[in-house]
Amino acid sequence: MHSSKDEIFNEKKKALRSTLSFLKAIKKNVTKSKAIEIANDAAANFMISIYRDVFEGTKPSTQKRFDAFRNFYENHPKTSPYCEILESTSKTLKVVFHRCPYAEILKEEDLFEFANSSCLSDLVFTKKLLPNVSFKRERSIVKGDNQCVMLWRKEN
Repeated sequence: MHSSKDEIFNEKKKALRSTLSFLKAIKKNVTKSKAIEIANDAAANFMISIYRDVFEGTKPSTQKRFDAFRNFYENHPKTSPYCEILESTSKTLKVVFHRCPYAEILKEEDLFEFANSSCLSDLVFTKKLLPNVSFKRERSIVKGDNQCVMLWRKEN
């Protein structure tokens, strides 16, 4: 896992202050399993709220909704230099992250047990907001791979 404290790391850490404070509090005050359950729910709710905005004006299971999703993701490499779109078609979106600053920060803050919550949120928002789209995480930095590779496929 990448671990240099560069500008990307520092900016992300500032943006995550509230999240880090929340995770430290639940780690301190509830059981580990309950803390992870809360973190999973919070991460899923956060992602759902982001994509509800992205999908505004589209209907579930439509090409328009999947295209809005792809277009949103296609802009991600402009702000995340460690993100790359491998494939983007009317039926497929395949994305690679060569780095996960979120996991790096959680590791530094002794909160790494919560890193997978963000990963799980991709599956949750896909099931909830893209019901005719399958999701597969082919590789995961959090699980020890050198990159995250995610694949979404729109089914007919």
